[in-house]
Amino acid sequence: MNASHHARSILVAGVLFASLSAIFIRLSDSPPLVIAFYRMLFTSAMLLPSYLLGLRRQRRRAALRSGSSASVGRHPLRVVLLLVLSGLFLALHFATWITSLQYTSVASAVVLVSLHPIFVATGSVLFLRESVRPVVFVCILAAIAGSVILSVSDAGADPGALTGNLLAVAGAATVSGYMLIGRAVRRSVGAVTYNFSVYASTTLFLLVFTLIAPVPLTGYAVREFIIFLALAFFCTILGHSIFNWGLKYLPASFVSASILLEPLFASVLAALIFAEIPGLLAILGGVVVIVSLFGVIRLDRSLLPSPP
Repeated sequence: MNASHHARSILVAGVLFASLSAIFIRLSDSPPLVIAFYRMLFTSAMLLPSYLLGLRRQRRRAALRSGSSASVGRHPLRVVLLLVLSGLFLALHFATWITSLQYTSVASAVVLVSLHPIFVATGSVLFLRESVRPVVFVCILAAIAGSVILSVSDAGADPGALTGNLLAVAGAATVSGYMLIGRAVRRSVGAVTYNFSVYASTTLFLLVFTLIAPVPLTGYAVREFIIFLALAFFCTILGHSIFNWGLKYLPASFVSASILLEPLFASVLAALIFAEIPGLLAILGGVVVIVSLFGVIRLDRSLLPSPP
């Protein structure tokens, strides 16, 4: 069995871990902002040793080359502000998407939050001045049509589901801001430094959100903190981090397309665990969305992730 085959198997496992996110969130009894805050707090804590170790290695190499390590780890003010802004977008993503799971089904929430490629494609044209092939916009329109079908189906079964669906779409839009900034900043910032800096900023923004709400951060059962740790370790560290790892061994197009398996895995798990069986119209809308997004990713190479 070659390395590529092993990498594919590990990548699929990473997608499965990421798919557990909606399941863990649905199992939690805590407010959405609390779930988001502790998830990112624990994720940042898990990444801190790697970040400090990497910073130490950089300083050691810099000292050997020039005799001084004072400037290592420092970035221009513009880069720092972009890292903070990226953290804000990610905080808004978690706040909106986790809240959406209180109103709509797991299947709808994970399918609609997967719409981020259409926002990234649009943003790359408007803000990064990149060109996008016309056929990509045909796929985007098809994905929007599928989203409408899905939302109409959900609203017919439960009027409150429309609120959840809109929040999931907001989660897709905000995570797109995080992705667009990441594409620009990652050219000058390493993967570990970028992830830790953004996650730490996200944690601070979520802390501010909880204080403004206001939502208590203490008084929760041990079971809740186990769920928070599971979200951080399995869904973020083993889930999304494996996507970046996979880029070293697999084509970016394969990695991006594989991530679209997340709505399928999460929907199947929700059906088995919570007996959430989507209707035929909802399934139709979801299939249209996923197929259209696959087309967007395959046709627009600018949406492919960059190796870490």
